[in-house]
Amino acid sequence: MTHVARAAFGTALLTALCGCFPVPPNIPSSPKRFDAREMEGTWYMIATNFPSWTGTSNTDAHLSYKLRSSPEGVVELDDLVAFKSDGDPASYAGFDTQDPANDAHFTWRGNGFLALFPTEWYVAIVGPRHEWMVTYYGDTPVAADAVDLIASTPNPPKEEIDAALAAIAKDPVLKEKSRGIRRVFLYGKPKGS
Repeated sequence: MTHVARAAFGTALLTALCGCFPVPPNIPSSPKRFDAREMEGTWYMIATNFPSWTGTSNTDAHLSYKLRSSPEGVVELDDLVAFKSDGDPASYAGFDTQDPANDAHFTWRGNGFLALFPTEWYVAIVGPRHEWMVTYYGDTPVAADAVDLIASTPNPPKEEIDAALAAIAKDPVLKEKSRGIRRVFLYGKPKGS
């Protein structure tokens, strides 16, 4: 491990142990009320600017959410991110806790080592029939912020994708945070199609 890598890892670890994760100062507008049950099921990554999904090695990303038994007043979802890495199946698991003060705000915490790096994220826009969602992820010590377009089907109609991308462009914060957003490889459809 290089000196720079050790320093970055040390800073990330110290930040994680201190619980000093920054909440992004500019967050996009969100639905006033959001029922976490709307997240249940499988969602497919359609477009993003998150480097893990825009490169060539990770494809077919999809997220599965399931309500878990939670303490009264706290909504938690089991969360599984599955994808192919260089053609081989891969995944990581965690859980999301809904913010009781803001229904559209969640904190993701991974299992095992990933528990050290929680991520703040928001449901920013929901499609008119809940067929797609735009989510915004805040900065963490190990990843930059990102905007994702996810859909309840792996190949939504072009009109739905265009409507979602237009909605992103209308929100000043999302417009700024979504620079470089693009379609990703999903189930035999090439990026950009």
